[in-house]
Amino acid sequence: MSARGIGTAVGIVVWAGAAVVGAGNATAAHSFRLDPAAGVFGANLTHEETVALAGTPILQWLDATIDPGAGLIQLAPYSQTEPYLADDGKWRVHITLHQAADEAAAQSDGGVAIWFTNPVAFDGKMVHLLQTPR
Repeated sequence: MSARGIGTAVGIVVWAGAAVVGAGNATAAHSFRLDPAAGVFGANLTHEETVALAGTPILQWLDATIDPGAGLIQLAPYSQTEPYLADDGKWRVHITLHQAADEAAAQSDGGVAIWFTNPVAFDGKMVHLLQTPR
């Protein structure tokens, strides 16, 4: 990923944070991490924050902007998406970042953790979205 792409990702996270924190009665993300040495920054969002994020176009924009191979989505047990074994021997899912956040937001205790990482240190992955139970 180019420096411009990384800069864009940083801007999106700042914008996403502002959108989530400014969304009505949503509270601040309960776990935020910024570790430049490890190449990681992101947050574990509460259910309310996940609902707020899912209601914005941020994840749809990310889905349209980044290479699908640059994202990693980890599903929670409540997910209706079935993983499949790809030809390369790795487990894959057909779900977008936005769909995964929507699915988590629809659960009474669902949430997401969204992390942006240095693709060099994380096997080409720059966006990680994990569905979480509360």
